[in-house]
Amino acid sequence: MSTSFGVIPTKIDERLTYGNVVSIAEQTINDYLRSYQLSPVVKLSVNVHDNDEKYIKQINPEDKFVWKGTEYAWFTLDKAKGGTEAYCNKLSETLDYWPTYIEEVCHDLVTAKEIQQIKEWDIKWYFKRSAGQSALVNIAYGHLAAALAKVTDGIIYSESAWDPKLFPMKYDNFTNIYFRPEMTDHEPSRKWAEKCLNGMRDSVASKKALL
Repeated sequence: MSTSFGVIPTKIDERLTYGNVVSIAEQTINDYLRSYQLSPVVKLSVNVHDNDEKYIKQINPEDKFVWKGTEYAWFTLDKAKGGTEAYCNKLSETLDYWPTYIEEVCHDLVTAKEIQQIKEWDIKWYFKRSAGQSALVNIAYGHLAAALAKVTDGIIYSESAWDPKLFPMKYDNFTNIYFRPEMTDHEPSRKWAEKCLNGMRDSVASKKALL
């Protein structure tokens, strides 16, 4: 079982690089941790894999944040096991069977002019988190989606990764509520975030006790 955050861009320019997405995500993840008195400073790494694992490509920070439909980007954190994967797909493949997809996913966050531009760019991304990942990975994959949304002034959407009634949304709103149990009345989301935060606090307390 996995859950995902999708991102549809409304702007694509020179800011769309791996380096920008990673650096923004690192900053917001660490800001989030500090806001709960959790202090690990995390660093993200990324490479690109063939879907059949025939090869792994190393990337440079200045490379454009795009890859083939037969590949996925794999993000890991220096302080957590596991990771999260991201996919970069042609939007037209969805529009072939769901012509009103953009309007239904983005609601009133996009104009008619932006919808036309989105179709011309013909790209969407989504970030997946598999079940059983660590608390830090749970936090990170949402912040990676948010970082991409900031770089592209994009729309974040999801049906199962966090309180579904809050979507779609843009970067600022998302980082203010994601994984913050006090910011949702959606019971599964609240309990999940509380469990992860409590587990991280217990881990920090255990390490301090050994010192």
